[in-house]
Amino acid sequence: MKRSQEIEQLVRGFVEALESGDIAYLERATSREPGVVAIGSDPNEYSRDYERIIELLRESTPQAGMQIHVRIAELRGYEHGDVGWADGTGTFEHDGESVEVRISAVFLREKSDWRMVQNHASIGVPNDHMFEPLFRRAPAATR
Repeated sequence: MKRSQEIEQLVRGFVEALESGDIAYLERATSREPGVVAIGSDPNEYSRDYERIIELLRESTPQAGMQIHVRIAELRGYEHGDVGWADGTGTFEHDGESVEVRISAVFLREKSDWRMVQNHASIGVPNDHMFEPLFRRAPAATR
């Protein structure tokens, strides 16, 4: 395995496309293969369906309802053969407020292009708070 600036740039490109609302880029950069998955920070943002993933990404642009901006603080990408992955930290920002977020993504080289097959964003919850009522929901159904 080796450190990969190419994978890091793919993640940055993904975030830039979210920021600008470039859905065409997100569609091209997301795999249509079985097994593709996206997991967002909201319990209802969990999908294994390409069309629903694109819908979730569209809803995540600043132009959409919540107007969230994503900023990357730290990012590390790696690759091994036709598989690449990245992990990082950053923030979600809205109306002058921000919350720390952790991200990960997995890419697969399909023909000659890297495509995202998994992405995940989470907001850390301290262990002594994880059973508070806000977090005690039934798991979201996956689509």
